[in-house]
Amino acid sequence: MTLNTNYERVDALTHVSDQLYPILEEPVNGETRARRTMRLGIGTMAIAMRDGATPEEAGTLFDRPLAYVLRKVDYAA
Repeated sequence: MTLNTNYERVDALTHVSDQLYPILEEPVNGETRARRTMRLGIGTMAIAMRDGATPEEAGTLFDRPLAYVLRKVDYAA
C-alpha cells in the first residue's frame, strides 16, 4: 500500500492507533497492558546492560515484549 498524501498517512496512523489503544489499555494482572509492557521492557534492558549488553543490544531485547503486544492487533480489520 502506498500512501500518497499526508492526509492518507494521518488516516492510516489514526486507524492503527484506534486499534492499538484498546489493547494497550486492557488490564493484565492488575495493571494496564501498556504499563506492564513498559515495565517488562525496561527491566529487560536494565538486566541486559548490567550483564554487559550495549544500549543497542538492550534496546533490541526491549522490542520483544513490545512486538508481542503489537502482534495482538488485528490490522486486517
